[in-house]
Amino acid sequence: MEGKRWKIIPMPDSGGHGAPMIDRTQGHLCALNVDPLDIFNLSLWVLEDYNTDNWILKRTVSTLELFGGKKYEFDRGYQVIAVHPECNLIFFHYGLDNTLLAYEMDPKELRVVRNLGHHTCQPVLPYVPLFSVPLVHGH
Repeated sequence: MEGKRWKIIPMPDSGGHGAPMIDRTQGHLCALNVDPLDIFNLSLWVLEDYNTDNWILKRTVSTLELFGGKKYEFDRGYQVIAVHPECNLIFFHYGLDNTLLAYEMDPKELRVVRNLGHHTCQPVLPYVPLFSVPLVHGH
């Protein structure tokens, strides 16, 4: 089996507010981070062309919009769990009851998926199915 080349891709600026969350959506690498100009905004970046290392800002959403006028800082009031691999959904949880939420970016709708409760183990990890290439000789 021939190896693939790896390279370092610079990340979008998060203004010193921690490392962006990396995921994959609709066939592209994406990064979610705090907007360096406003810590109450969450930005979604997509790397559409791996050859240019150019991140495209696809969406910015304010916590005021998400949480009905409340300002929450990333990783303090809420935490992103995952981005849906095939559509424009961001999953995250927030609050003392660890409410699991889904934010649909195109119509800008926030939906409660489930209240996970006080005793939820941290971290919350998304389910990722494993699709692997068969090994040599089918083993």
